[in-house]
Amino acid sequence: MNRLPKIDTAYPTAVKVVDMPSPEYESLTASLASKTNPSTAAHEFTDPTRKNIAAGASESDIETCLSRAWNSVVDVAADTQHESQESLVDIVRAVQQHNSADEADAKTCTVWGEKVKLWEDMPLLGPTLREAWNRGRRCREL
Repeated sequence: MNRLPKIDTAYPTAVKVVDMPSPEYESLTASLASKTNPSTAAHEFTDPTRKNIAAGASESDIETCLSRAWNSVVDVAADTQHESQESLVDIVRAVQQHNSADEADAKTCTVWGEKVKLWEDMPLLGPTLREAWNRGRRCREL
């Protein structure tokens, strides 16, 4: 699960890293549980990234958002029985086909120094999947 910092309210300057689901993870699990239409689920899943881009996110911030989003897909897939993953696949397909009137959705952005179409090219999905695969292999070897 993605790790997000949590501010300790008793000691506001202390930051603890806790296992907390990301907004993307929460949207995916909620969409799958409620059997939300894949297009609607894709829109909800991409919402945090689109909002950051609309707020003027830097290339580094966009990469962080995309990594968090794709890691959420990996985490949900890992928590889902193989024979039950078709709905998750449908959502990921809908993300790639995500065509909204929202300017952030049609945006071409720079990721790892290369211009990409934000959703159509699915930047960082491949490296995220490769990292998860390699991490899983190392865990089995230990």
